Formats: sequence, C-alpha cells, structure tokens
Amino acid sequence: MAEHVVDGLQAMFFDPGFKDRAYGVYADLRERAPVSAESLPNGRTIWFVSRYDDGLTVLRDHARFANDPGSIYTQEQLEGMYSQLLAHLSPEQVERIK
Repeated sequence: MAEHVVDGLQAMFFDPGFKDRAYGVYADLRERAPVSAESLPNGRTIWFVSRYDDGLTVLRDHARFANDPGSIYTQEQLEGMYSQLLAHLSPEQVERIK
C-alpha cells in the first residue's frame, strides 16, 4: 500500500490515525524493513524488530542484545525511575497508592 512507507516511520507511529492502519504498517515493515532503527522525538534511537523469528533471536541472544537502561539514561534518571517502584516505597506510600 502506498500510504505504508518505511521512510518516516517515526511520523507514522506518532500519528493519531496510526491505529487505523497499524496492520498495514506492520505488514510493510515485515516485508521491507524487518529490522530498522528510527530516531525518537527526544533524539534517542529505537529499533523496530517486526518479524517473529527475528524478535525471538533478539530476546534469546543475551550476548549480542541487551536491555541496559544505563546505556540510555543517566544515573540520576535511573534512580528517579527505580524510586517509584513499589518495592522501594514505604508501607505508608504503598497504602496511599492502594
């Protein structure tokens, strides 16, 4: 489909009408760019892995692929995120959330 192009992938995913054409976009990705990198609005890079077998490879191969928050966040940002986890909250804070 002409409207499902890999160029401008970021714009497609952040477009309000994306949900209406998501299946076509994903099919196009699987066919034309099964593994692609895109820049997010904040300048960071995100990788799209759209084929099932490729996704399994990424998830199972810990030597080549890692989910390391330290590679994209500063120590201060990580501490801020982790401090919000329930395990790090006091019993009083947990009660307030409930």
